Amino acid sequence: MCETHYVKKKWTLPNGRCYEDVGYEEVNVTNRTIHDECQYLLRCILSKGAEKSCSCTDNSCIDRLNTTFPCYDIQFPKAGILAPYILSVYYRTRNASSVAPDFFWINGTIKCQDTLIDIPGAQFSNYSTLPRIEDSLCRYANNRSSFGNKSYYQSCYSHSLTFNNRPYSSRTICSKPGKCVSIYRMRDGFMDCTDEMDETNDYLLDKICSKVQRYRFRCSFEQPTCLSVTALGNLQNDCKNFFDERWFGTSAKLIDVKCNKLWKDECGMLREYIEKSWILSGTNEIVEQVRIPFRSYCNTFRNLASQEDENVNECSDAWVCPEEQWKCNTGQCIEAEWVLDGVWDCFDASDETDLLSSFLSDRTLRLVSYSKLANKSIDLYRTSPFSSICNLTMEFPCSHVNSSNPWDNLTYNRPCISRQKIGDNHVDCYGAIHERNTITHCDQLTMLGYHFKCQSSNQCIPYWDHCSGSRCTINSDDRFWCDIRQNSPTCDIFVDSVCFNGTCVKRGRCNRILEYSFGEDEYMCEYEKESKLISVSYRKDKEFGAKNTNNKLRLLGFPADANISKLETDLNSTANSTQAATASPDIKSEPIAYWCNRGVDVHMNNGSIACFCPPQYYGDKCEFHTDRITVLLHLNLSQSIYRVDMNVKIVLKILVLLLFNNETITSNLLHVRPTAEMIIYSKKMMPFLYSHSPRFLQHKNQRYVNQSDIIHIQFVLKSMKEMIRENHSLLQYGSIQSISIIYLYIVLPKYFN
Repeated sequence: MCETHYVKKKWTLPNGRCYEDVGYEEVNVTNRTIHDECQYLLRCILSKGAEKSCSCTDNSCIDRLNTTFPCYDIQFPKAGILAPYILSVYYRTRNASSVAPDFFWINGTIKCQDTLIDIPGAQFSNYSTLPRIEDSLCRYANNRSSFGNKSYYQSCYSHSLTFNNRPYSSRTICSKPGKCVSIYRMRDGFMDCTDEMDETNDYLLDKICSKVQRYRFRCSFEQPTCLSVTALGNLQNDCKNFFDERWFGTSAKLIDVKCNKLWKDECGMLREYIEKSWILSGTNEIVEQVRIPFRSYCNTFRNLASQEDENVNECSDAWVCPEEQWKCNTGQCIEAEWVLDGVWDCFDASDETDLLSSFLSDRTLRLVSYSKLANKSIDLYRTSPFSSICNLTMEFPCSHVNSSNPWDNLTYNRPCISRQKIGDNHVDCYGAIHERNTITHCDQLTMLGYHFKCQSSNQCIPYWDHCSGSRCTINSDDRFWCDIRQNSPTCDIFVDSVCFNGTCVKRGRCNRILEYSFGEDEYMCEYEKESKLISVSYRKDKEFGAKNTNNKLRLLGFPADANISKLETDLNSTANSTQAATASPDIKSEPIAYWCNRGVDVHMNNGSIACFCPPQYYGDKCEFHTDRITVLLHLNLSQSIYRVDMNVKIVLKILVLLLFNNETITSNLLHVRPTAEMIIYSKKMMPFLYSHSPRFLQHKNQRYVNQSDIIHIQFVLKSMKEMIRENHSLLQYGSIQSISIIYLYIVLPKYFN
């Protein structure tokens, strides 16, 4: 659902797509029914006012729902998302900070083993994956005799076969009988069986994946997988060698590869990475230098294994933040809206703590006013733990790691450390809770975040699961905290709080209410988890937003009358606009400074600018450059050794390949009608592009001294059958039976490989 997106404000368009910005305006609003008006107000709440006419957000919209309209339970969206029979329902009197549905309404027919079961209406409150929801529903339905049941064909319903004459679906993958799962969902990184057998079983995996290697990823020879491309860089370790998250085990993260809705620049590199996963057997066969964008330095997200891109000493000494960003005391730069949002973004937590007692520059106050800082600070931290013991303007409350019994005599063993110790990369508190942004999580992918780091073992336990679910293998690492909870048998779940004297308050933990005098019930809390529909790794929503946001281009005007303000135009407006983006004839001729670099800028009716790039340039603003070889070709049929059929219907299709180490880098197609070429031949100019990747740059330097060798190029004509005998992968370019294809094989000299 667009309105529940965890990063950006979005609004659902009539066609079902998302308008990825604020300011969209609904049409035909005069004929809304009461249910439509209730649904509209709910969408304003969930999207934080993304639609232009949203006159209220959060609690003010809830008040209108309760007073103006007789709304009860609100179904949104109108159809099911997880499945057609699973409908999302929100209460009228709900918590405005949460975007998760209050419950699901089940109404429809589901398949349970060999039986179709009709469920006319049932409320379901558990959040889980679709396979587990269906499993729960089937167990629920089997205990109810009132539901209408009917048998259906017991074999898997799909009769179509794959390219190797195998059925698409199988009933033998899951250990639970009756479950039909596509064989192409085996080891793809997503669970389909409730027992996860589709992700642990190697059922004919080599045969299944052998024909789709270009689209599926293999972790290693020792760990064969068939991972979907969506499982790469999703912050879940499916490979033991972390290759699904890091580029061949190096420091480069796959989540940073620019191949998404906004950026297509590195999709070819990602395809190459997938293909090579089936070729390479070692872990160190490719080691490439990692390069990151300029604005990825000092942005609080570590992109290099050395972590030098977030060296706080260099950031504080030399880095300059953009005018629209907040500057941390460490010199790092964050978005202004992240200040006092309850989550540490600066390594030293200077965006959340002690703001009012420290010096605030005029630049800072232009971003966030003093009154707003004061109100948000009071609202967020009025329930801080140990506030009666620690001086929160100078100290951070936590239990000392060197204390054997930190809760014994709190007057003497004050659970407080200096705020100067936050983010210094030294563990002073049990669980390293003050180093949540500097210490790496045990999975080596993210920051520690809201996890308790066991001191004697490589264990990172979520706050919500600690003690009540999981404990450190060495009990002394968390005995100070877990023993208190385990000594109170009446407090058996995480949301129950236990006082130091053993008193239990049901559902009193992490509710932003101090239940005890010391406030120990609000210690080690993850408040933001309660407001999100899906589980997101610590600060990953912000990192995703930062990496997929177009930064302002700060260039001096040249010529002097250049309209620099045009550089702030939102490029995404083309995708968001509901009308077709066509060139505008009425646009005023205003010079735009270098907007499209070497390309040509075209003004569109929706206010955006489209760039048309020369062949060797690419990117939204033609900002990226590749090398190229330009070849001018024509087919010479004048010599008598060629027999030419004068049938005008004959067209030759010539595929021209540029090879590097027997690997196809790029290709071009040339169509020739022999009867026409016999009279007047036509020349075709073909640019062959190759990237600035490290291996090509290295090879470019090697051949630099022999530029004259470029003239010694060989052209080899081969038929389709000859080429296929040499390279079976060329079948992708066409069918032998349907068309005759001639391949022009460009053989460059030694120094060009």
